[in-house]
Amino acid sequence: MALLGCRDIARTVDVFQLGAPSVCPFAFFKIKVLERQDGSFLAVPNVARLGDNGSPDWVGGLGDSAHEAVQDTIKGFVDSVGDSGELPDSEFEWSDPIDF
Repeated sequence: MALLGCRDIARTVDVFQLGAPSVCPFAFFKIKVLERQDGSFLAVPNVARLGDNGSPDWVGGLGDSAHEAVQDTIKGFVDSVGDSGELPDSEFEWSDPIDF
């Protein structure tokens, strides 16, 4: 359904604050959950680990419920951080605070 020429419309349904994995140099990060037009959910964190090329490796999660999408996002974020020991601030990029 297009509304005023917009192809996609999503509704922010929740924002979660989570304790970061112990290898991260920050205590918390956030995950925003969007309900998509088809009734599915997309969740995105406000921080990403930088990849080998220096660009952020943004992860996101999908699910049939907000809970599933958040769980998928947490798994993706933890996998991207890995268990390589404590990481410096310079290994991460944050989204614009206005987005969260």
